[in-house]
Amino acid sequence: GKLIGPGPSRREILDRHEQHTKICPDSSDLVERCDRVMKRSRLVAVALVLARLLLGGGAGGVAKEAGGPLAKGIIQWTVGLAADAARRSVLRPGPFVAILAAAAALYRGSSLIKREFHFKTDEGRHRHDVKAISDMWADL
Repeated sequence: GKLIGPGPSRREILDRHEQHTKICPDSSDLVERCDRVMKRSRLVAVALVLARLLLGGGAGGVAKEAGGPLAKGIIQWTVGLAADAARRSVLRPGPFVAILAAAAALYRGSSLIKREFHFKTDEGRHRHDVKAISDMWADL
């Protein structure tokens, strides 16, 4: 009979999340923080775009083109001074683009960090990488 059965798969051995992240409080905490940053940066971007669409960044905003006095009255009543302040500050083109870019950079950076704590290389990519290794090694 066989003395040694089949071992764990390459994926099981190299899965960083299962082998390390789940049992390491610091790594787990960092992954959770990355998740929070990703969710919040997405929320900021969506809220900013919606505010820009509803309030407008000056002339041509949806709020100004919404039609009759009722729409304008509702917007003014619900948003008030905050809308005016937003129009004068973060909804202007420069700050608007800068905040969206910062949110996108935070999301991307957090995503890249989080990826380091999970299994990254599937079989196809592994085979492709192995082919790039020189033939000089006897075990290949």
